[in-house]
Amino acid sequence: MEINKLSHLLKISEVAEILSVHRNTVMGLAKQSYKRLPLIKISPRNYRISEEALIGFIEGRKASEESKDFYKSRVEDVKNKKK
Repeated sequence: MEINKLSHLLKISEVAEILSVHRNTVMGLAKQSYKRLPLIKISPRNYRISEEALIGFIEGRKASEESKDFYKSRVEDVKNKKK
């Protein structure tokens, strides 16, 4: 993986903040095969999720377009907060 791609990886806590859920819920979503949220394992206790995968997960959910747009804007908010 290229170094510049690493900057687009979100921590589990950031994903939980975006989705307004607990971090354990994010880990549970990653473990469920029918709602797969792809994790990237950095080390034994350190996982990341790419922004693209998170947006794909949000778009794949059965939700209104307003709801999807809301969560996509939260991805941008967290991304901007990191800068």
